[in-house]
Amino acid sequence: MRLGILLLEEDMSAFCSLARRADQTGVDSAWTIEYYNRNSLVRLAAMAATTTRMTVGTAVTAAFARAPLMLATAAADLATIAPSRVVLGLGSSTARMNSDWYGTVADHPAPRLEELISLLRQLNAHRSGPFTYEGRFYALRFAHLERLPTEPLPIYTAGVNARMVEVAGRAADGFVGHPLASRTYLDKIATPAIDAGLQRSGRDAASVKRVTQVITAVDDDRLAARRRAALQVAFYSTVKTYEVIFALHGFADERARIREAFLQGDKEAMLNATSDAMLAEMAVFGSRDEVIEQLDRYAGWADEVILYPPHFGVTVDELRKEQADLIDLIGTVRAGTRRTGKG
Repeated sequence: MRLGILLLEEDMSAFCSLARRADQTGVDSAWTIEYYNRNSLVRLAAMAATTTRMTVGTAVTAAFARAPLMLATAAADLATIAPSRVVLGLGSSTARMNSDWYGTVADHPAPRLEELISLLRQLNAHRSGPFTYEGRFYALRFAHLERLPTEPLPIYTAGVNARMVEVAGRAADGFVGHPLASRTYLDKIATPAIDAGLQRSGRDAASVKRVTQVITAVDDDRLAARRRAALQVAFYSTVKTYEVIFALHGFADERARIREAFLQGDKEAMLNATSDAMLAEMAVFGSRDEVIEQLDRYAGWADEVILYPPHFGVTVDELRKEQADLIDLIGTVRAGTRRTGKG
């Protein structure tokens, strides 16, 4: 099982330094996100240019915030910076993010994303001459469109509700699970949805890489690690889009208390409402050995696990230390793998 890290550092200089450290330490992959204070494609290009070995990707880029041509040209440029090392992860984002942050239309997100993937692949394959695309959601017309040949980037898609997850099986090269995605959720909701998409598209299981993010806090002070992990789980508990995960586990009462505390701006109450049972499903935390042991629960499902450092309720310095510690943890695992010869 490959191990990667999501880099949440806001300062670009520090971000690139962390990416280089991860590359040199033996981390399998490093990922970045789209947010109101981060441009995922700029950061992906920076990682591609400042590393030499590991896979770099977005987990994820807001699929509907850019015109398809802008995504296609960015993908072509990225392919030339780090050949065979770049993954384009796409997600629909929440309805509020699309309307309030990006000012874009995002109705029918699952079929819209599926169509976008098809369009991006057609744009990548085109070399010269006229180009016309007429779809349900997108229409492009070029009297003449010339492109240098570039390798197509693998496209992974993210989702939480079953219909969004199904897009990965229907059209994508991989699936990226949400940081809250428990092993139970991955088995009972994500896997059947991916399989349904594969069946509909006539592809086999090997067509889709299975990747998931895992909220991870590493600290010899187990209570400190628990606090950071719990605050991150609590933060995500407030988002309605992720309700399906909490309902699956029967955590509706905890979620309601966390949401009430969040609306009151009471982080301690959010923390207190986050139960041990929630954390046992939705996070890993503790010493290096404890974290490595807990990550084993994703073996057999995930081709790759992305360690997700908690960022809610922590300082900039705490987040930087967490990211550096997670990089070192993966380096330790990889060094042990090299010594034993096990993959």
